[in-house]
Amino acid sequence: EKLIGKFGFTHVISDNRYGLYSDRAKTAFICHQVNIMTPAALKFTQPALKHLHKRKIEKFDELWIPDIHAGDHLSGDLSVHDHIKIPVRHLGILSRFETSAEPGEKKYDYIALLSGPEPQRSILENKLTALLKKSGKKSLIVKGIPEGNTFITDNQLEIISSIADEKLIHFLHPETCLIARPGYSTLMDVSVLQHRNLVLIPTPGQTEQEYLAERLKTKYGVMIVNQTEPADLSKPGFMTNPLPEPQTSEIQLVLKRFLGIEDPARKSL
Repeated sequence: EKLIGKFGFTHVISDNRYGLYSDRAKTAFICHQVNIMTPAALKFTQPALKHLHKRKIEKFDELWIPDIHAGDHLSGDLSVHDHIKIPVRHLGILSRFETSAEPGEKKYDYIALLSGPEPQRSILENKLTALLKKSGKKSLIVKGIPEGNTFITDNQLEIISSIADEKLIHFLHPETCLIARPGYSTLMDVSVLQHRNLVLIPTPGQTEQEYLAERLKTKYGVMIVNQTEPADLSKPGFMTNPLPEPQTSEIQLVLKRFLGIEDPARKSL
């Protein structure tokens, strides 16, 4: 409210930050998990959580869902919004990759993208390091941290802190198995890239990731590995069915409507 008063902001877009609403500005709330998933033991709390979440969302003027409007929603039941009374806009699948680029020569058999909070990120790193060393296959682990050194282990396993998008898309050969958490941003990237050789390892206790992983396993045959159990990565991770190709992103249209831009000559924001 202080910033709105100081700078005169007229529009505020909140990326899943519940406090960024105001009566003095038009506000939009971005969220794919409209329905919060709870562990089985806390299932009885879900109606109350749904009501509480609805009240928080409806403090905004609009709800924006990063998913397609019709057809097979990537977010599944998470984004069901028939109980929400403010206008709902679908942004389409949002990804750091615009399209699937032509892959280069196959360099790795496995690429593991690590992410998420500690200590689970480090636990998974240690587990995958041991598994990929044992496999004897050419592998790359991207630690998902901003600092650190690049080093090679056993001439087969390369471990780096982070990777640029253009390098990742170049290394992601169709035959390369991608190992990742089933976070929603990662799944949107995979959907855009239409990569089918995939292994998902949900973060223990994160019910959203567990739900998305199980849904993709049932619908598309994605291979799931439980972080707390022994894993065999020698089996192929190819999906039996490809993810549906994402529709054209609606974000430009949604933004123009939100900002009240009707001039067709102003297509670029």
